[in-house]
Amino acid sequence: MKYYVDNNAHGNGNGSSWGSAWNSFSSIDWSVTKPGDTVYISGGSTSQTYNETLNVGASGSASGKITITKGTDPGHNGDVILDGGNHLSAGVVLNGKNHVEVSNLDVKNFAGAGFVVKNATAGVLVEHNSVYSGDPGGGNARGYDVRNSSGHDAVVVRENSFSTPTNTAAQTDGIWSSGNNGVLFENNHIVISNSNMSGHSDGIQSFQDFNITVKGNLFEQANSAPYNNHGAWLSNTRDGGTISFHDNVVKTPNLTQDSAVTHWAESSWTEHGSADIFNNTIIGGGRALNFENSPDVEIYNNVLQPSSGGVAIYSAAGSPAPSHVDYNQFPGSSNVVARLGGSDLTWSQWQAKGYDAHGVLGVNAAPAPAPQASSAPEVPGTTDTLVLRVSEDAWQGDAQFIVKVDGTQVGGINTVTASHAAGQTQDVVLTGNWGHGQHQMTVDFINDAWGGTPSTDRNLHVEGILANGVAQSDDHATLFSSGPVHFDVLIA
Repeated sequence: MKYYVDNNAHGNGNGSSWGSAWNSFSSIDWSVTKPGDTVYISGGSTSQTYNETLNVGASGSASGKITITKGTDPGHNGDVILDGGNHLSAGVVLNGKNHVEVSNLDVKNFAGAGFVVKNATAGVLVEHNSVYSGDPGGGNARGYDVRNSSGHDAVVVRENSFSTPTNTAAQTDGIWSSGNNGVLFENNHIVISNSNMSGHSDGIQSFQDFNITVKGNLFEQANSAPYNNHGAWLSNTRDGGTISFHDNVVKTPNLTQDSAVTHWAESSWTEHGSADIFNNTIIGGGRALNFENSPDVEIYNNVLQPSSGGVAIYSAAGSPAPSHVDYNQFPGSSNVVARLGGSDLTWSQWQAKGYDAHGVLGVNAAPAPAPQASSAPEVPGTTDTLVLRVSEDAWQGDAQFIVKVDGTQVGGINTVTASHAAGQTQDVVLTGNWGHGQHQMTVDFINDAWGGTPSTDRNLHVEGILANGVAQSDDHATLFSSGPVHFDVLIA
């Protein structure tokens, strides 16, 4: 069945059509919704605003989810905006509800969180939504707040965005996760412009989680804060739990007095959890990676570029085992690459302690693929060659991107200098042992910029792809904003 909500409806109907739509979220009769049903919310012709909280009052089932999304019919397929006026506490709430999908909503100005998901056990999907924190003046104004949910992919938060004003005393975390076991945060675009440091606004904050997966996200601190506003803050992981943090891009270029990514346990915390930090690109931070009382953490195949004068890896106490740290890439311009227990270590001293036996020093070197277990991986041969032909529209700096093949990052950050307007291109050459057959190449544009006009716009152009010398049919794209684009590549 299909049901309809329209706050411009005349009177309150039974929700069976646009003509007899429920006229508010509070008017929805959840008792009539069943697994497999869809609730459409009117966005008007262009946009429509709802100044209330959407409390989801029913669950679907394993055989059929309940879907809540914006309208698709003409006159109702505009943007659905939930506006809390900086005083309502939550935009969308799912408490103890399962097998529910919420998508395509624009949520803003809620003095708590845009989305709140609690006590789920299966099948909750939050996808393709946007949250703007607003400015409630203090307290919290988070994006996606997920708590106390347990079960394999009990909650999936995927391909959403989060943004903030440039200054608010509120804590504007993009994602807050607490008490979860089996939650996935994937391919979200979290950009925090809030320079106010009183709120401790992180891209993602995990607190007392058991097992969660954080992969393929962008966490960007697009502000001037030198401390407190981290890319990822992962703390007090529960006994036996593991935070899986992989294939993310973390950008904290101005966080010169703090850490971009941290996994730690407070001194009073008696439980022992860990983290897998694999295949990430981490830019900025006086400490790119920071660990404290986290001896079991595993750190493989990350590209680490701390702020000038910073260190790539820092651990004050409870340092990770040398056998758990390998295949990472460090900036070649730094004399000190790590600091353990208060002692600065050069590259040779770092390796002499057994760390990064297969790691590399220098931004142009390409580390080997990361393992998916704690044992040290073998380095594959390099028999295949991929050539990516690119150009840029430069503005206030050159376009930069990273490349992944089949989900694994290859090399470091690539900078484009060839002008698209001038008809120039440049080739980025990648080598690996991927094997014959179909593969997926991902080009992830990481530093889009726009000044409001076509001439003040930084873009990335993919002009061609060669696989072992053979031109590919899927080989062109223009990236007007930060994020990934995928190509099907046939290696013969």
